[in-house]
Amino acid sequence: MIRIQHHPEQLRIDTDIKFIDKDGVETVAPVVILVGMNKVEEKNRYNIYKIASTLFNREFILDKQIKITTTKKPWYKFW
Repeated sequence: MIRIQHHPEQLRIDTDIKFIDKDGVETVAPVVILVGMNKVEEKNRYNIYKIASTLFNREFILDKQIKITTTKKPWYKFW
């Protein structure tokens, strides 16, 4: 969730970091990111808002249960 705070002009972004262990145990850590907007010109604030929303306005997940598949053939065989 992304919010604009007007008193000290800043963006507040609330997100989570989720770690899923091999046993299936989930650990969630809440994260708060503050982006200061005091020194940003009025015409560029929407661009900063879009960039911050794209980068941080999501849940970060590290899943150890995902199995990585590898290919059996050597790197020099293309077919």
